[in-house]
Formats: sequence, C-alpha cells, structure tokens
Amino acid sequence: MNISDFQNRKWVVLGANCYPLYADSFAEPVSQGYYRTYGIPNEVLGVFNKDFFEWLYDNSQLVALSEKLLPGLLSTPWNYYDEWQKNAKSFSVFHESVIEKDFTALSHKELGKLAKEYHRIFWLQFAPSNIIEPLSYYFQSRFKKMLTLKGTKENEIDQLMDYYGRSKYPNYIKECLAEYRLAKNEDVIQAVLKKYAYLANDYLGPKVLTKAYLDELLKQETHEPHVGAVPAVSPETQLLLEVFQMVATIQDVRKAYSLMMIAGVHNFAIEYAKRLKLPDTLIWYALWKEIYAGDVNEKKLEERREHSVILWGKKETVACEGIEAEKLAADIHTLVFGSTKDVKKVKGICASPGKVTGRAVVVMHPDEFHKVKKGDVLFTMMTRPEYLPVMQLAAAFVTDEGGITSHAAIVAREMKKPCIIATKIGTKVVKDGDLVEVDADKGIVRILEKKK
Repeated sequence: MNISDFQNRKWVVLGANCYPLYADSFAEPVSQGYYRTYGIPNEVLGVFNKDFFEWLYDNSQLVALSEKLLPGLLSTPWNYYDEWQKNAKSFSVFHESVIEKDFTALSHKELGKLAKEYHRIFWLQFAPSNIIEPLSYYFQSRFKKMLTLKGTKENEIDQLMDYYGRSKYPNYIKECLAEYRLAKNEDVIQAVLKKYAYLANDYLGPKVLTKAYLDELLKQETHEPHVGAVPAVSPETQLLLEVFQMVATIQDVRKAYSLMMIAGVHNFAIEYAKRLKLPDTLIWYALWKEIYAGDVNEKKLEERREHSVILWGKKETVACEGIEAEKLAADIHTLVFGSTKDVKKVKGICASPGKVTGRAVVVMHPDEFHKVKKGDVLFTMMTRPEYLPVMQLAAAFVTDEGGITSHAAIVAREMKKPCIIATKIGTKVVKDGDLVEVDADKGIVRILEKKK
C-alpha cells in the first residue's frame, strides 16, 4: 500500500477499541458486499495501533450509496426494517446454537464450515443494517435543507428532528433492564443474565454480565422526555421523517447482534489458535482469510499487533504491518487530520442544541470512565450504550465521528444536553482539564484555557 492510493479521497473517521479479527467480520460485508449488491463499495481503511482502531470511510462512496438507497427507502421505510429484523432474528437463533457447541469435537473441515456459515448469517443481517453509516453521514449536512425544500417551516425542524431522531423501538439494554427489574427470584435473574450475556461485551472480546453491572445501568437509566405535539407535515415529508427515524432505530437496536457476534467469533478464534498453535494473544490480529487458509505467520501478527493498516477494498483485503504500517499511518493522519498544533477552535455539526462551559475530559475506553465528574464536557471518538453512566454525568458531549442519528446524537436529544459530532480532531486537540466552551448551536468548541 502507498499513501498515494488515499490522497485524492475525503475520509470520514470513526474509532473504537477493536482487534483486526473482529473488524474483519464487520468490514468485509460492507466493502465487498455492497459492491456486489449495489455496484458501489463502502470501502474501509483501518488504521490500528495495538487495540485502538480508526475506521475510515470514503466520503464519495457514502454519498453515492445514500443517493442510490434513499429513493427506494422513501416508499416503505419500515418494510426495510422488518426485513432486516428477520435476518437479525435468524442470526440470533443460529448464534445461540453455535455458542453452546463443543468445537473440540469437530474436525478441522467441520469447524471451517461452521465458522463460514456463522459469518454468512451474521453478514446477512449486518450488511443491511449498515446503511445507517452512509445515510447518517448524508443526513448530517443535508437533512435540514431537505426538510426546508419540502416546505417545513424552519422553526419546526428542530422539534421534528428531536421526535423522529429517536428510536421507535426499545433497544436491547432497555429490554434487558425491563426484564431485570421484574425479576423476583435468583432463578429468574440468572435467566436474564444468560439471555443478555452479550450485553457487557465490547470490541475487544466477551465480558461477564453481572448483577452489579445491571444495577449500575438501572441507576443511570434515562427516560425520554415528552416532546409535545409534533407539527403536521405533508405525506411526502412524513416519509422522509420515517426514513430518518428508521435509521435512528437501527442505530439503536442493531448493536445487540454485533455484540453477540463478538462472543461467537471469540469462541471460534480460541479454537483456531489451539489448532494453528498460535498464542491467544496473537490470533486477534489475524484476518479470517488467513485463518481459513491456515496461512498465519506469528512474526507478521506480532508486527501487526504494534502497527497495521488494512484496506477492505471492493474486491480484496490488503494489509501491511510493522515499520511500513507505522509510516503509512503517520501519513494518513497528516492527510486526514492535518496539523492539530495550537488549534483553539474545533468545528463540528450540531446534534443537540445548547451552550455550556466546563472542564474537558477525553475518554477513549471504558477504563477511563472514572475520570468523568458531574458537569464535565465529554470528548470521545464515539459513544456506545456502555457510555450511558458517564453521559449522565457530563454536561455536554463532543465526538470525533458520527451522524445525526449516531448514539451520541440520540442520547443527547433524550437527555436535552448539547452535543457536537463529527469534529474529527476533538480528542486530538483537547486535553483533560482544559476549560472549553461548547456552542452546539453553531457547532463550535472553543478552548478557553489550556490546563498547565
């Protein structure tokens, strides 16, 4: 790979703590799968540093996909959701059957066949759900104008976006907490913990779901405020708003299936590590095509663990590691972010209005939640459901990535807190303890005073 391959593109950045093996399961169905289905890829450029992953999308591909998908969705948006849910439920059932299997009893051929089938069924639900990435990005700079062109009054737009920018259905956390709250004895509690075992997982692997974890979520549970009567709109505008809400709903609901997949892939990977005589600590840096082919090189994986750049292209996946990847990653950062030295103002997009001043806290992983105190301004790459306790404490949220139907945007509107998304460089410019002003109405963060 060469930096010249990426210079003429405008990149949209997401980020999370994630291993290449898990990222591979997410990226292939949208890069190559979208190209086969729509003739337009949704290529992923992954820049890894140990367990942190910057996930870059090509802006022009996101726009092209959105413009191809949107006309069809405007006719019957919830039919698309219902079809996706059928695939999601099928994966859930198959996952439950696989998670209980004893892989040691399978031959190598049988294990490979099962792992490929597991991925196939996961991809059948993940690819359709991932339309939220192009559409959320597309809407973030166009949705207000689209509503205005359809005759919506400017003073009604924020109220409509507030109402339709929320999930229509409860997500897996709300469903779990509802069942947990009603559990009257230990047997029922244990059944809830087993049913929602995936809930505490993250993209670094499975975690054990405990009563203490659910008790903490109950303390921090938020309730959507009543938004009042929604302005009447034309039937054409209503369909556009329904697409907007459908995207927000998938955004809120779909992570359950991704977290299930983490547990399934973990079990397959541990078994393959034994058979390929690889340390458990290295298998997470392999790609599935390498595992299936038995083509794993321990030295290469050790280099990939330190630095790697992986391009999930429209026809194939290409990876580099070691010194080559370290230099390429530095060049990509310069290309995408430019210079962040002496920056005093960061621009993004308003996801929830308001203006606050507070102490900045940068959180890149749940291990850093302890840093957040009441009234702080939370800076992060993106938020996820496990961020809810610190979002409850924070006075405002600023994210590097995200669209107006992203998790941070939805929660900010629910909590009535200012939120600026898609800053790209917020976490790179601001340091813990800086005094910042968040003017979400204008999409601007001002650094008022740097911590000495």
